[in-house]
Amino acid sequence: MLRGLDDALVDIDSSLEGKISTLVNSFVTGRNLRQGADGSLAYYHGKVEAGIETALAGHPQAVRLTLRPLIDALLARDDDQGGSWGIETAAEIIRLSQRIADATPRPSRASQDRLNRLVENKLKATGRDLENALRLAAAVGSSISNLSEVARWLEYRPDRSFPGLVDWGKPERDADWYARMRADPDVRELIESFVCTVLPTDQTSFPRGFASDLAELAGDVTGAFLAAAQEFAGYGHIRNTQPGRAGAIDRIGTGLGRKRRLASS
Repeated sequence: MLRGLDDALVDIDSSLEGKISTLVNSFVTGRNLRQGADGSLAYYHGKVEAGIETALAGHPQAVRLTLRPLIDALLARDDDQGGSWGIETAAEIIRLSQRIADATPRPSRASQDRLNRLVENKLKATGRDLENALRLAAAVGSSISNLSEVARWLEYRPDRSFPGLVDWGKPERDADWYARMRADPDVRELIESFVCTVLPTDQTSFPRGFASDLAELAGDVTGAFLAAAQEFAGYGHIRNTQPGRAGAIDRIGTGLGRKRRLASS
């Protein structure tokens, strides 16, 4: 597919003329890349991929400056040919570039706006598709995208070691940030969908007070926890029984207590 982007890349950066095909051919000839009948390219072996990543890690600025026009070219490809292959590929490039320290490109504002719309649309999914969309939005969406900010909040893991990757921790955010999230109805819709369709089967360990954390983020989502409680009841052992129960039962208890106080006053 990279060959099909050759002209678009040269239009963006004329210094690339004649270099892209030469580079690709050398990798194919050296059996580092495999070329399919349709012209698609793939690594010959995982060791080749690891070796290339190691080499790129020594030149993060060059990687960033190279990937930025590639992202623009991929989006231009969609403009010319239709479809979403280009922007989907651009999003994956940004996500995967984070495996190399300081190599993640900063797309142009126009490209980033389109990427924000892509990940925000994906966040309308449910269940496993929503889990995948959250990871993508956390990696690709910008700080002006409230839904991407929520994705990063949900995907935050304070301990990045392998055992710690299953334990969520509340990230530090200021009061203005939380106020901005609560003012966005799309944030509430996303959180309700997460609670109803992801939390019951999520293997991430959330604390018992997770419902209160979500209320600070999106307002009262008791209804979503009540719906999730029905899902919890249908499963055997699940990791997030405690936060699910707390979100449904504890908040109902709070409401009943408030009613009793009003009745006795």
